[in-house]
Amino acid sequence: MRTEISLQAGDGTFHRLAADERPARVLALLERVGATRLSLPSGLLWQLCEEPAAPITDLAALRHISHHGPVPAPGAEARAAEVFGATIEHVPVAQTPLAEQMSAAAEAAVGPVDPDRVREFLTALDDAVLGSMLLTTDATDIDTAMSALNAPPRHRIVLERWLKALRENPGRSSDPQVVTAAWDRARAAWSGGLGSAAFVDYLRANADQLPALVSGEQQAALILFPEGRTDLADAVYRDTITARYLNTAVAAAVQALPRPLRVLEVGAGTGATTDAVIAAIGNAPTEYVFTDVSNFFLGIARERLGQHPWLRFGLFDIDQPAAGQPAVAAGGFDLIIAAGVLNNARNANDTVRELTGLLVPGGAMIITEPTREHYEILISQAFMMTETTDVRDSADEAMFLTREQWLDVLAGARAEVVAVLPAEDHALAPLGQRLFLARRHVS
Repeated sequence: MRTEISLQAGDGTFHRLAADERPARVLALLERVGATRLSLPSGLLWQLCEEPAAPITDLAALRHISHHGPVPAPGAEARAAEVFGATIEHVPVAQTPLAEQMSAAAEAAVGPVDPDRVREFLTALDDAVLGSMLLTTDATDIDTAMSALNAPPRHRIVLERWLKALRENPGRSSDPQVVTAAWDRARAAWSGGLGSAAFVDYLRANADQLPALVSGEQQAALILFPEGRTDLADAVYRDTITARYLNTAVAAAVQALPRPLRVLEVGAGTGATTDAVIAAIGNAPTEYVFTDVSNFFLGIARERLGQHPWLRFGLFDIDQPAAGQPAVAAGGFDLIIAAGVLNNARNANDTVRELTGLLVPGGAMIITEPTREHYEILISQAFMMTETTDVRDSADEAMFLTREQWLDVLAGARAEVVAVLPAEDHALAPLGQRLFLARRHVS
């Protein structure tokens, strides 16, 4: 539960005070900034009602007060409404921890998951992807593979990871009929309850064009966004069972946090997570900053989401210092959402430290990320990912940080990990997607 006072001034800016601030000083600030909204602990609200200065303080602009704490005594809220002339909203103290609320909402969104189907899908997908790699190259050393496929230097580390994957998974067939059958099995298992068949069709389209992707004759982004459309990307980032689980968990966190709330989403892209969060926000007082490195996504988002007056849009490059980027430079965010974007940071340690610095003390950060080597990404999005300068800089390391490595990154940024979802024994765990909920240390 937030232990501070938050208020929104008449010009739309947010102010915060410690919860132990003297009532008279709180009233003076409310009057000075023409506060329109106020969020504070319930106990302090009752103190303000009895403060001698309250009747002579000009609070004509104040429209809404939310207070968080125990159920108020009979008549207490009516007294506050009389004193301040504002709508009074009680935000009950959560009876369960935030992580448990997120987990419960995500479970309800996906329903029962058949672990056998998950395993069946993963086995078939690995057979299909590794077989497609073998159909593209039978080289056993990187220089031969680079030469035979006419690959540019930027694709060297991807091919090195291919060869590593093939060495670690011997005996896979490169017979075209066997590979085709594996793709068919993967599609059937996936579309039987895990997601849209378009997801596997997208991966298969990449496999069919691997020689051109490796040589650079085909761009991976054009396969994911054909003719600039985002419907296929939606199948990848919205319509999978893991996307539903993770996006619902993020939305549940936003819904549970006290208001006013300042949210920053980085790498928001097609807005798959944004849509879930906006639905959870409703009319609650919120400032939401939607950012991406690309004007392409900002343009789509403005057109689709611009009707929300509390939603702002801006460019933000996670590989550059925040201080020089107007969309985020002011900091002071209560929550930062980074859904599936930090795997494309040049250096995850530097980026997470930078993001943590944009949070208020005690503010929360939600990161969703792949946490295992995904062979299917090695034949698709890997061709448009940023070169790294952290532990992933070596082909001996996986393209994605593991669960344990993410915990180390967050610890290094002085962020306390509150939860990791789904749990390791969950039916969705083998799919290798995790949500990390962390808070910036108050100090």
